[in-house]
Amino acid sequence: MEIFLTSFVQVLFEKLLSHDLWDFAKRERIHTLLMKWSRMLEEIGAVLADAEEKQMNDRWGVKFWLEDLEDLAFDLDDVLDEFSTEALRQKVMEEPRARTSKSVARRTCFRVEEKLEDNEGDKIITKARHSSYTRDYRDGIQKFEAFQKAKNLRSFLPFGSRYQVDSYLTHDVPLHLLPKLRRLRVLSLRGYKIAELSSSIGDLKHVRFLDLSCALIATLPESIGTLYNLQTLILRDCKNLSKLPLYTSNLINLRHLDVTGANSLQEMPPKIGKLTSLQTLSNFIVGKDIGSMINQLGNLIHLRVTLCISGLETVTDALDAKRAKLKDKQGLDELSLNWSYNSENSSNGSVDSEILDMLEPHKKLKVLTFSGYRGLKFPTWVGNSLFSNMVSLKFQNCNKCTSFAPLGQLPSLGTLQIAGMQALENVGLEFYGLGRSNPFPTLWRLTFEDMPK
Repeated sequence: MEIFLTSFVQVLFEKLLSHDLWDFAKRERIHTLLMKWSRMLEEIGAVLADAEEKQMNDRWGVKFWLEDLEDLAFDLDDVLDEFSTEALRQKVMEEPRARTSKSVARRTCFRVEEKLEDNEGDKIITKARHSSYTRDYRDGIQKFEAFQKAKNLRSFLPFGSRYQVDSYLTHDVPLHLLPKLRRLRVLSLRGYKIAELSSSIGDLKHVRFLDLSCALIATLPESIGTLYNLQTLILRDCKNLSKLPLYTSNLINLRHLDVTGANSLQEMPPKIGKLTSLQTLSNFIVGKDIGSMINQLGNLIHLRVTLCISGLETVTDALDAKRAKLKDKQGLDELSLNWSYNSENSSNGSVDSEILDMLEPHKKLKVLTFSGYRGLKFPTWVGNSLFSNMVSLKFQNCNKCTSFAPLGQLPSLGTLQIAGMQALENVGLEFYGLGRSNPFPTLWRLTFEDMPK
């Protein structure tokens, strides 16, 4: 246990070094209290360093003392989180106005399905920091009676069989039970077909991870915009979700936003460009309003791995597309550029060509997809041999294109898929690259589909 506490005390000490926290403490005139806590943590660290030796002489006395110290450390962690959250809230509002022993694991974790003796069970649940259980097809309130006593929970994690597609949860859990678990850091309702979420979820101010995958929710509570500590928001396959909260841009600690499969989303929330810590953004849906336009991508320089940009038919200004700064997003491996080919707004092929010219990504990109593009031809960067890491290219429903880019110049291209280019009548020498003696040197898969001419 002393190993766990030593590590935890170090985490608390690092929290006390936060500049934002100290700025807040000075404004609120509690900085002397933080100084006192810093000295206290230094003293506790020194005592813990000697705890192992003391256990040899008074094993049980030290054990109980360590348990009390553990509770104190968790309480101090909560207080620091309260201060840090308030500091973050004020910062937002100022703008336009380990390893542990088996016994410790037993005390801090419990599974709902575990058979526990009454006295032991009450003690474990009351002190538990982490919980998990197996999702069933229907989960009623009786399953969660134990959680009424679990006031110290940091995590709420259901697990389901990979063969179980749908699960249903009594509305009492998201509307009444969860808002009472004020110390939650990790909250997952993944796999549940819930249709409503209480606005009091905004009271769960310590939450770092929120997973609502597969929910039937059409709109999220606006109070989610006050979860200033939130780092991960997963909304995969929320097929009814039509918009994100208006003040999503206040989630300045957000690193991961996954809306894969949330196909009813119309646009990004206003000022999403303020989320400069974002590393994962599965789909940026361009909107018509100023705060939702493509230029909001410009400040999101830490995006990595995969990015899809949808709704490009709403972009009318090529300079606005340039401000997205795709060349600066060096962490991206895969990029998908999508126009809605059913949209009447995308009928101007020359505008689409200018916009695509400004959306040139960095040269290390590996996978690139075009869908619904309405230009007559592709800009010169498409097929440029400097894209030496490009291994996969896909063209879907680019049905006004009459000529190809010189794709044969790409030295690492392995797969090339072309479908729905209905205006293309023939594949000429430009496809291979003029003067190219050895086009497509690494190509192993080439497909043409739905090309009637």
